[in-house]
Amino acid sequence: MKSFLKSLFGSGNPPSLEVRPRTRFDWKAGLHLAATEDTHLAFPRAVWKEGEPFSNVFSISDDAVDVGFENKDGSGQTISICLKVGQSIQVHRSVEASVVAKDDRVRRFNVLSQ
Repeated sequence: MKSFLKSLFGSGNPPSLEVRPRTRFDWKAGLHLAATEDTHLAFPRAVWKEGEPFSNVFSISDDAVDVGFENKDGSGQTISICLKVGQSIQVHRSVEASVVAKDDRVRRFNVLSQ
């Protein structure tokens, strides 16, 4: 009976995605992720073209999400997005992304939609 109820209503746990820092992963167009802890994401600057609305590429859960352009050499070739717990991001184009962190601990995201 319990398995039948789970099949009707789900387990209650959203699907998740685990990412190791400094490892590029394919972010498929439409993937919508929510942070389970404070997380810094990096995207190549080329995914967004100057002059087009930022929302054509990224949908971000709220205005408190920290967005910037950076690179070690100051050229701004990376889009940096810092999410707090519960904040989410959806990317409307397929792109390689990575988690930026000083440690190697895996970061987990809840998958809101694919």
